[in-house]
Amino acid sequence: MTMLKTRTLILVLIAALVAAPLSAAAATQDTFAEAEEATGAQMAADLLLVRPVGIAATLVGSAIFIVALPFTLISGDTQHSLDKLIKEPGKYTFNRPLGYF
Repeated sequence: MTMLKTRTLILVLIAALVAAPLSAAAATQDTFAEAEEATGAQMAADLLLVRPVGIAATLVGSAIFIVALPFTLISGDTQHSLDKLIKEPGKYTFNRPLGYF
């Protein structure tokens, strides 16, 4: 493996590990109507830091889902894997207002 590929893999894995707790927080917050208005700093942090990590987590989760698919088909747990590895990080990344964590 080249040095660039190794560094990229390490960065993607770090992003996935950072995003895992964020997806758990997204599951507990169903509505944003009662939340306080987001500040500019929160929006900037969300746009520049959290969203890219969420996209990386969704992509890594998709890759893991594809690798695990034969096993989840055998066990009958495909939907649960799909929800946890792709839908939850994707929902947290793309379906919430900017700046709301």
